Amino acid sequence: MVLAAGCAGCISGSLASTTGDCGSGRWSADSRQRVHVGETVEFSFALRDPLRPEATNAIGLADYCVFQIGSDRLEADIDERGRFRTACTFDDLRPDETVSVTASAYRECGGRDFKEINGTWLRNQSPYNEADEIVASSRIRLTGYRSRVRLALPRPTDEYDFSTARLLLRRRDGHTSAVYLCRPPRGGFKLEPRSARDGWWVCYQPDGDEVNPCGTTEVVFSVYDQAGNEHRITGTMETP
Repeated sequence: MVLAAGCAGCISGSLASTTGDCGSGRWSADSRQRVHVGETVEFSFALRDPLRPEATNAIGLADYCVFQIGSDRLEADIDERGRFRTACTFDDLRPDETVSVTASAYRECGGRDFKEINGTWLRNQSPYNEADEIVASSRIRLTGYRSRVRLALPRPTDEYDFSTARLLLRRRDGHTSAVYLCRPPRGGFKLEPRSARDGWWVCYQPDGDEVNPCGTTEVVFSVYDQAGNEHRITGTMETP
């Protein structure tokens, strides 16, 4: 969703994130997107001129941008590409919970309207301060989800040595997370019995930064049995 304001309506704004549909590239400007619980999401806000296909450099048009992410307020200055960037980790988001993210670019009129002091945003109370002018705004909505690894592990001829078991989650950027059997207080994957004959389910709920922001994530489980034979299971996990 794009909202335009200021500049006689000639400038609009486009808000994009790194967690939407990745089919067209790293960034997505879809109005509704999915975000994994615990995922760190980058946001980029650009100004747009309807007469130009590329983004418009914000220098001379706006001075800063306010990103309102739920109840959290973040401010960003213009970066080297003439856009505004910030990031947020969604540790407290619950599955199926929706949060609104709004980016608004402002032109300063005197001092800025708000200033952050010790983590609290305070309004400029000066009677001589003129309110900053909004140039353009854009909004997207993120809905939380949590993925789950669930692999079928058959019962072997020789019993498994689960101290050797390892679960790997591989992202497209080359980052690999290694997860081991849960032994409280240490977390990890868990084994759920399927039946006395069929073996186990290997179950794990990954953190947001262990999986790809969209598409699928590759998972590989390996374990040795008591005879020293390696057993390996590969699969993919949906990360919409």
